[in-house]
Amino acid sequence: MGKLAEKMWRSCLRKKAYRSKRIAEKVAADIKQERGVTLYVYGCPLCGKWHLTKKERGQYGNQRNI
Repeated sequence: MGKLAEKMWRSCLRKKAYRSKRIAEKVAADIKQERGVTLYVYGCPLCGKWHLTKKERGQYGNQRNI
């Protein structure tokens, strides 16, 4: 496994994974309302689930502002 793939897997394993985009968007909206922190939802190409990130645009390019 290359260094980039290793880094991506470690990142994926550290993050909470949501089984649907809708659930991830709801969690992101709740966090924004409670803490004022904007999070973005993206589909993970490694695990096939959905993660949250603080980065507006990542290498996957499919994040959505909540």
